[in-house]
Amino acid sequence: MCLDFSDTQMGVLTGPAMSIMTVIFALPLGWLADRYSRTRILTVGLCIWSTATFLSAYINKFWELAALRVLLGLGAATVNPTTASLVVDYFSEEYQSLVLSILVSMVFLGVDIGLISAVISQNFGWRIVYTVLGGFGIGMAPIVGLTVWDPYIKREINAKTEQKKNYSVLEVIKHIFKEKYMIMVFISCAIRFTGGYSLGVWMQVFYRRVFGLTPTQITAWLAVIIPVCGMSGAYTGGFLADYLHKKIRGGKAILVTISCFLGLLTSIPAFLYPDYKLSFAFLALSFFTAEMWNGPALSIVCDQAKPGMVSSVTAIFYSIGSIGSVGPFILGFLIEQFKIIPPFHHANNAGYDPTYPMLIMVSGNYFLSFVGFCVASILMNNSTTETFCGYLTDYRNLPKNS
Repeated sequence: MCLDFSDTQMGVLTGPAMSIMTVIFALPLGWLADRYSRTRILTVGLCIWSTATFLSAYINKFWELAALRVLLGLGAATVNPTTASLVVDYFSEEYQSLVLSILVSMVFLGVDIGLISAVISQNFGWRIVYTVLGGFGIGMAPIVGLTVWDPYIKREINAKTEQKKNYSVLEVIKHIFKEKYMIMVFISCAIRFTGGYSLGVWMQVFYRRVFGLTPTQITAWLAVIIPVCGMSGAYTGGFLADYLHKKIRGGKAILVTISCFLGLLTSIPAFLYPDYKLSFAFLALSFFTAEMWNGPALSIVCDQAKPGMVSSVTAIFYSIGSIGSVGPFILGFLIEQFKIIPPFHHANNAGYDPTYPMLIMVSGNYFLSFVGFCVASILMNNSTTETFCGYLTDYRNLPKNS
């Protein structure tokens, strides 16, 4: 059974329906992750979002799918606070931007799986895909619970030493926002996430409506561009941010600023070139340059966290970032308001041209985030406050069996 949703409804499903739970529950879950087993919290979240995915195979109405997307968002809200703080504990601060970039780049593998799943669904049906993916996640939950090591929990069991202080949510918020440059970092991140969400959700629609490409053709291009360019860009950004951090005060923020600017320059021709091959070429450049930002930006936030608040601070970062998930909804709304007939408009390829709305929501937000990070870099360079990287390193360097 094919479900026929409008552009606005698709924007709701791919944006707010899922992210609303992340905004609401990420900080409470981060607060719990700073006190209890992050592995157990992550495992429970994996069970929740995998069950929601599995049940999505059996829905027939918009509101049913919307409700399951909300449940999926609740489970997914456990991921960022737990995994980012675990990675911060596993590795030296010297390589923090790089390892966080590697962590966040894993989303590109997930996107690739989604693209391949879309092709499979063309032949076997989307319900089969949801059933398989949901079942796989449920099966992975016990493996995650038994194999992922949490250094805080192991230390408490074996040594009862080096206990970290427990901070209230209010104490975390006051600490992280006491510097003006951190306020600008969070605002700029929300804007940058808005552009990224908009591009991720609507780029397949763009190439189908504007160039008349089939889902299989689009997937063949994106399945290479997204993981190769996105992941290599993330690794490059993480490496350069760590290098600049050693040489220049505010080096990580400078790298993020450059990433937003280069992403802006390469995204515009990706939307405007009339040849789809050149469009994909600029999209590849845009993915490489624009995706250098995430790991270093998260590292800036983690640098400000005292021991015992890394999960909570990470939760704040992604909660504010989740505001950007309204981007697909706004973009869908703009598409319906502009009502531009695309070049390849026919019964099997209905819908309006998304080109100019995408320029507004993607390139426009890249520009605004560039300006915001410029301001943050200046404020950071003028700040006299020291970060808490050294404290974090002390926690990471504890022996595993201490």
